[in-house]
Amino acid sequence: MSILYRCGMASTLLNNIPVVGPRKQILCIDHPDEKVSFACKDCHRLICDTCVEGKHKQHEFKSLKNAVREIEKNMKINEDDLKSLISIFQRRGTMHRDYNALISAIDARATHLVTNIERLRDHMKDECLRQKEREDQYHDDYESVYHPMMQKFDEIEKLLQNAGVHNHAQICQAQLDFDDKHEVVANRASGMNIITPKFITGKDDISEHKKIFGNLEYDSKLKGTAMVIARENMRRNTQK
Repeated sequence: MSILYRCGMASTLLNNIPVVGPRKQILCIDHPDEKVSFACKDCHRLICDTCVEGKHKQHEFKSLKNAVREIEKNMKINEDDLKSLISIFQRRGTMHRDYNALISAIDARATHLVTNIERLRDHMKDECLRQKEREDQYHDDYESVYHPMMQKFDEIEKLLQNAGVHNHAQICQAQLDFDDKHEVVANRASGMNIITPKFITGKDDISEHKKIFGNLEYDSKLKGTAMVIARENMRRNTQK
């Protein structure tokens, strides 16, 4: 059983088991005046000679001496089964550390993703500002030729309102100047796109978020089936 003492908690439990004192007789429950002398497998209890001849007559039983031999033989098997359960106590010592590390990993992942999202946000905002500056420049260039063209258009209107033989040449020259400026404005306009900026949000899907964030997995060193098997082996061995 030395394996049990390697675990602090198991050692404490074992050390607290009362030490067997002087031998004392165990009397039969059904016949208090008689000592037990057999172990009944069917009832899982100790019985006396009278019980053997009575209600336990049809049961499977063995003498205490044979039962002790069976117990001695099964002790090694029971010890092997107990080894698989020791990890329960050992796990308690590292459980809080492991879960704290797990929580720290979750926080670190969240911080990493938030940092990436903030970088993406800043990149998109910078792109918006650059596009805004480009459009401002387009409009400045356009207005630099549009306003002179409109001034020439207004000049022609005024000349026509006061048309006379003496200003025909002036009107024609104004029209030629307007045509030149109009051509420049038209060329500038053809190279411009009227942009309506929009922000299209991504799909807000929690399952997709989990794929990006990550998932929890639990790697069990002692599976439930192993505990069940060990418990069943111990129960079966003690009943033999």
